[in-house]
Amino acid sequence: MKKFEDFPLRERKQTKTRIGILDAALDFMRHRFLQDIKVDEICQVVEISKGTFFSYFPKKTDLIVYAIRLWSIGVGWEYLNSPESQRGLAYIRKLFHNLAQDCLENPICHMDIMAMRAYSPEIIQLMNDGNLHVVSDADRLFRYPNQAGILEIPEGTIVTYFRKNLVIAMERGELPGTIHVDSVLISLTSLLYGALHAAMAKKDIQSLPREYDRQLDILWAGLRTLYH
Repeated sequence: MKKFEDFPLRERKQTKTRIGILDAALDFMRHRFLQDIKVDEICQVVEISKGTFFSYFPKKTDLIVYAIRLWSIGVGWEYLNSPESQRGLAYIRKLFHNLAQDCLENPICHMDIMAMRAYSPEIIQLMNDGNLHVVSDADRLFRYPNQAGILEIPEGTIVTYFRKNLVIAMERGELPGTIHVDSVLISLTSLLYGALHAAMAKKDIQSLPREYDRQLDILWAGLRTLYH
């Protein structure tokens, strides 16, 4: 099995720098939006020049794309190693619970993702369609060193795993087999970011896990009634 240490020294250094930049940015984003974070601040933490930063991330928003892609690979590995019994609607709920916990810890980062969906929808679409690849094999092995098979996991987004599990839910009879999957995906992503936006507006982010559960129950009940 290939290991991170098997890559040439130059590639290993590049990977450590790239992920170091991301981690520094995410740490700043615990308290500030990306637009308010200066590249100089990130460079100071990672001990690189601005030129080096932009050679890895030509735009600051590229950090968000890279973060989503790295995250999706970890989710993909967990999904492939999860029991069949935990897939379908249960797995979609698990994804919402995991996102809710991450939103509680990093709400600003998720608000920045929402902003990207609003102002750069073409980038989100490229990611959803699997037409944007930004994570190298060395990146995967450095971030996920103990996950056998991590090199085979495709880059994706949360929509990737919503789709997979909607299909399973239809096959199992958890949802009617006649539902329009693409329409339900719109409902799920609207629920995901709409509930977060509402919780942030009310300054009640702690209510997010309960609201996700409530809204998912409403959606499933509505689909069963509509497609009965």
